[in-house]
Amino acid sequence: MRPLSATLLASAFLFLRAGALRADDISKPKPNQIGVEPVIAMPVGDFGDGAGIGFGGLARYQRQLFPKLRITGRAGFLYHLEKNDVSIYEVPFVAGIKYDFKQDGDTRIYAGSELGFCLVGAKVMGSSDSNTNLAMSGGVGYERGKLDLRAQIWLPDVGDAMAIMATVGYAVTAF
Repeated sequence: MRPLSATLLASAFLFLRAGALRADDISKPKPNQIGVEPVIAMPVGDFGDGAGIGFGGLARYQRQLFPKLRITGRAGFLYHLEKNDVSIYEVPFVAGIKYDFKQDGDTRIYAGSELGFCLVGAKVMGSSDSNTNLAMSGGVGYERGKLDLRAQIWLPDVGDAMAIMATVGYAVTAF
């Protein structure tokens, strides 16, 4: 067989095989998701002395890299109720990974971790200040279909502030 004919035959085989893979992938979950997550955060330690319970929301993007591994990105706003004449807000921007420990159909149990930055603002007796800090989180979650329940340790200022956070996420769209 001539080299050109062998190359054309191999290319045709790979092209047809790629088409078959695409047809199989139509029934699989789509790898990209955009979602929303209402948030509740309970500050602990010194952070809890100056900040009340926090409420807010996050926008979420996630992309599946491998069957058990996804990358994530989240951004949003949290407002902490006033406590001891102090009110605090957070604007987090984080990215990370989710690793599935158990998968059964559209149900997953996972662990996740994120790293990024968080703009933290505070108002104390009329004067206000804000700064941008290194932020991170780590936790576990349960996904079923479009629903994502997560509990995590949230550090809006690594080394200085910590909260226990819970989110209830919903995948608005997948593509």
